[in-house]
Amino acid sequence: MTCRYCIRYETGMCLRENPEAPKGPLYLRGADGRRYLLRFDCRKCEMQVINTEENKICPVTTPPTSISD
Repeated sequence: MTCRYCIRYETGMCLRENPEAPKGPLYLRGADGRRYLLRFDCRKCEMQVINTEENKICPVTTPPTSISD
């Protein structure tokens, strides 16, 4: 999945705005235990979420558009 939301930016670790920020790889871990590598394209200001088990970009899933009470 490729997205414009960037965890590095949101946590103050954006390499464009803070060149001294840590440069190591970042990962997310899902509730099911899967580990996802985050790959950053700072030139485009984009972040990719990579499924490390399958070594491919995660598919985009559509969130629910409304929540009923």
